[in-house]
Amino acid sequence: MMLAMNKKVLIILGLILAIGVAVLAARLISPEDTWICKDGAWVKHGNPSGPMPTGSCKEGEQISPKEVQKEITLPNPASQNCTEKGGKLEMLQETAGTLGICKFSDGSECEEWQFYRGECKKGQYTKADTSHPYSGIITKDKNIFFLKSDTGVEYTLSLPAAAASELKSRVDAAAVSKEKVTILAAETPPLSKILILKGFVEK
Repeated sequence: MMLAMNKKVLIILGLILAIGVAVLAARLISPEDTWICKDGAWVKHGNPSGPMPTGSCKEGEQISPKEVQKEITLPNPASQNCTEKGGKLEMLQETAGTLGICKFSDGSECEEWQFYRGECKKGQYTKADTSHPYSGIITKDKNIFFLKSDTGVEYTLSLPAAAASELKSRVDAAAVSKEKVTILAAETPPLSKILILKGFVEK
């Protein structure tokens, strides 16, 4: 009788231990704490320990903190391209992360990935275009627009003085609908949480 009870206790303990190991294993291999690409921008999923990845991304792409660390330690192809073609790389800190600016001896400059993709050339701009995608919801308070980004940061959204009426109407419509949008904007000046709107990223 006592032997049978001991066997039952051992079986129950064994089951509890197996469930605990399974839960721990699932937690370790799950993509909960990672970065995921949504609407062309890196978005936190859970609480990743690593910094936001740099560069562009594809919809649904995921990168773990270990991969981000690996990305940091490996040579950046855009940075390498800049220095190999005679540029000097300077890092620009923004609220959303860090951008590499490739500066040339003639006084021109390009954002490193735009230069790498051939979207910007030496001698083309005296000031690099630092605009990139931001995803979130646009709101309006009186005559001021705001973007509550997917990362939880709230930016003031500013339209260029020469913005087309179509762009203004679209921002107004987005503020009314409160639907998630992806915009192309530059934080100006850096770390100011003021975005200069360039346009909308089409889905």
